[in-house]
Amino acid sequence: MAPVCVGLRFFLSGLISGLISGALGAAIVGASAAVAGAIEVPAPSDRPFDIGALEGGSPDCAPDCRIFTDDDISQRVLSEPSLWWSVREMGARLVPSWIVYPDEGRVDLAIDPQRWNWMDYFDRYTLVTELAHVLRPRGYNLRVFDPQQPERPVASYTCNFDTVPPTCRLRFAEGRN
Repeated sequence: MAPVCVGLRFFLSGLISGLISGALGAAIVGASAAVAGAIEVPAPSDRPFDIGALEGGSPDCAPDCRIFTDDDISQRVLSEPSLWWSVREMGARLVPSWIVYPDEGRVDLAIDPQRWNWMDYFDRYTLVTELAHVLRPRGYNLRVFDPQQPERPVASYTCNFDTVPPTCRLRFAEGRN
């Protein structure tokens, strides 16, 4: 009888502790959300996806900008940000190419629209946030495009890098999910 009472006491103690910490956690998350709401996160760039730059042409922003794509590999230094491993792990067929704008702190990904449409919200969320977490420490924002509709990203992950830690926002295009 005594072991059951002791076990019940630990169970109830853990349950009460969990409820209290859950309420406290919810209060902290709520306060964090209120603070994050007060900090402005930039909207994604309004430039359309530059298909010409992927096809070897000069970028739309030339001659004022530098870019490199997934085809540009340096034999001397690691290209930053390095997306090759992350994209390979996430699915190279899903993300066949990308453009990095180092001067603007932006990366534009091209996705395979058919594979994107097969993904549910959680898979899309995982893809965008995982790649954004590779880019964020290096000060890059992310936009994801269907190259057949280059005028508007299907998703973006932008950050205000003036805050510590950076305040970021994930956006999915309405009506295209």
